[in-house]
Amino acid sequence: DFVMKSVEKGLFVGDDDGNFNPDADITRAQFITVLWRMAGRPDSCIELPFADTENQLPEFKEAICWGYENGYIKGTSETTFEPESTLTREAGMKILHLYSGGNVGGEFQFYAIYDGLLKDSSEISGWAKGSVYWGIYNKLISGTEEMTIAPKGTATRAQLARILVSYLDMN
Repeated sequence: DFVMKSVEKGLFVGDDDGNFNPDADITRAQFITVLWRMAGRPDSCIELPFADTENQLPEFKEAICWGYENGYIKGTSETTFEPESTLTREAGMKILHLYSGGNVGGEFQFYAIYDGLLKDSSEISGWAKGSVYWGIYNKLISGTEEMTIAPKGTATRAQLARILVSYLDMN
């Protein structure tokens, strides 16, 4: 259902054969492009400092510009973005959290509980912990197994479809 809704909402498109490929890992460029589509494909007016985005599809380049201009994404260095690198689950939550305003809400009171319940809470990067817990609190992300969140695991297209459709339903 989430996959179908994400396609109906214009967030995702299939491959050249019309396949969604739900279990395929999502790249950094693909994620910001899906988020850009969700935002209504806004224009961007900055020049990117990343040499490795020059050969990206025009839609991807526009989305990367938009995400960078608005502070949702950063480069992996001053001159690289690594658009083809896979997106981790924690990085996806950080970007979506920033997109939503980056505000800390009721999840703050559950940090200690989440730390105690999740077997892999110590694997969540410090820069992403608040965002991952924001995602859990808002029922956007769930564990990959009972009591694990797999923060360093790669995000799949199906997982992202579920997260973004749930986010849209929340707002």
